[in-house]
Amino acid sequence: MFELIIIIVGIIAFLNLSGRISNLELKARKESSVGKKTQESEVRLEHQSRAETSATSHVSVLSDRIMDGGASSVNASSTQDSNKSQDFSATRAISSEEEGGRWLGKIGIVLLLLGVSFFLKYAFDNNIIGVVGRVILGLISGVALLALGQFLRAKYLRYSDILMGGGIGVLYMTIYASFAFYNLISQPVAFVFLFLVTALSVTISIVDNAFTLAAVGIFGGFITPYLVSAGMNSEVALFTYILILDVGVLVISFREKWQKLNYMAFAGTALLFLSWGAQYYSDEHLFITFFFLTAFFLIFLVATVMHHLLRGEVTRGPDLALVTINAFSYFGMSYGMLEVRFHAFMGFFAVAMALLYFLLAFLSVKSSDNDKHLNLYLSGIAILFLTLAIPIQLSGTWITLAWLIEAVIIAGFSTAVPKAKFHAYGPIVYVVGMLRLFSTEIFSGYDYSRLPFFNQTFFLFVVAILAAYVLGFFYDQAEEKEIIIFKPKILATVFLVFANLITVFSLTTEVSRIYERKIQDVYAIQATENVQQINYGSENLAQSFNPYSANSKIVSLQNQKNTAISILWTLYAVILTVAGFALRSKAFRSFGLTFFFVTAFKIFVDVWNLGELYRIISSITFGIVALVGSFVYAKYKDRIKQIITE
Repeated sequence: MFELIIIIVGIIAFLNLSGRISNLELKARKESSVGKKTQESEVRLEHQSRAETSATSHVSVLSDRIMDGGASSVNASSTQDSNKSQDFSATRAISSEEEGGRWLGKIGIVLLLLGVSFFLKYAFDNNIIGVVGRVILGLISGVALLALGQFLRAKYLRYSDILMGGGIGVLYMTIYASFAFYNLISQPVAFVFLFLVTALSVTISIVDNAFTLAAVGIFGGFITPYLVSAGMNSEVALFTYILILDVGVLVISFREKWQKLNYMAFAGTALLFLSWGAQYYSDEHLFITFFFLTAFFLIFLVATVMHHLLRGEVTRGPDLALVTINAFSYFGMSYGMLEVRFHAFMGFFAVAMALLYFLLAFLSVKSSDNDKHLNLYLSGIAILFLTLAIPIQLSGTWITLAWLIEAVIIAGFSTAVPKAKFHAYGPIVYVVGMLRLFSTEIFSGYDYSRLPFFNQTFFLFVVAILAAYVLGFFYDQAEEKEIIIFKPKILATVFLVFANLITVFSLTTEVSRIYERKIQDVYAIQATENVQQINYGSENLAQSFNPYSANSKIVSLQNQKNTAISILWTLYAVILTVAGFALRSKAFRSFGLTFFFVTAFKIFVDVWNLGELYRIISSITFGIVALVGSFVYAKYKDRIKQIITE
């Protein structure tokens, strides 16, 4: 009983102290306002007296203005400065008092809850109060705190929230104790009572516009399954309860604009779902679990975009994070559950997710175009799911091909429908496709045994080249304001340059393949002759194989390869330059001329390594082409200038 008296005295003292703090705050505000009014009246009277004095004498007015004007301005400014400093210090004192009062209230309610729990334990250990009496006392205490908080709400808003939150906590503890410690009520009854306490807390929070109470109620609602758990698998009951809670949070957060409740509900739902799954999930629960998982996903998807679609509000950073986490956590858990049975259809599941987010992106843009970040996030998530669907459903070369085609489709669609906001994602998907092309076809080991120009690697490079040109065209047509991350004209130039680079690379690789196949044939003949040497002896080898002849063939083939590459580069530079003038494209002309100089440098380096015949062929071929080009520039310089200046 002594502890109970201490707790009651503490509450009374706490109320008294809070009242004194509130009175001090009110008194300080009144004194501050009265002081300001007094200072203003004094200044007004001072100005009136100066006006009357100035009317008596013109000369004295001048002298008074000269002598007193500076002093009065100094006094006025110093008075204002001192008043401002006093107001600032008073405001700081009041705010510090308010903060201290709030923290004191929080500490007090925690100590009160601890005291109640200690008292219940003490009463239980010593049989001071019967089991039923303990529960009734706890219920009365919780209801009393709620009533007291509601009574004081008009004058002490923050303090009222603390008291009512404590009352909700006492009710939770009492109902839990009556079930877990005293066995007075069964699990279903305890579950219903705890749910009613949650509903009561949320209802009061809506009526009183108290976010704290709503947060306490939601927190209590999500810990209820832990409190009344009997170690049994009640999947449908548990997930139905969570579903009801989530729908309630969705309605309240939208109605009261309490977005933080969505974050609490998502965390609580995830913890309960994962806790149940780790202990009870098996393949036989697949369909019912997937149903509830999908329901949870849709609730939080609506919760994060509804405020924008219906009210046109701009989405904040935490909401964007929840949009992303909700999407990929749902896809990841669904993939883990469905992949075993439906492996062949998982790519279509990713496509379905992409279509859903494409639809949301369309609705978001149509609703309001001012939330650029949400529009970009929704379209980005859709494209990411579409990109993931390709390696999930396809394999091998088809993955690279599909990614390159996807990049073109994204760029084309974003150009046709500028409001779709997909422009930034085309280059990203294209880069992903090119990285896979090089990693699987080049860096993993180039197969020179394939037929030159008629193989899947060259086919993929042709597709990549065409895709780069098409992307460059699309971004050249786009407006500057249509792309958020990249500037379209810069992107168009980058794709044009890259298309030419991979064209040169792929053609050079295929020309090299021709001669590398011949070199491999020479090595094969040499290996065969080595086997014959082992089988038939050195005498027969001398008649059939000359190692110096094999080495000379290899050197000759390497010279032929370098010469062919030089001629190829020269012809490509000519084609680019001619195309630049024909199409009036400065980029083509510049790249063609640049490639002329690159080819000249290559020939200059190769001259010292090639054989005499191939050295002559390379030099003469490039020299003739360069002279012809120079002659064309000289003969048609006026027309060329006209084309350049257009």
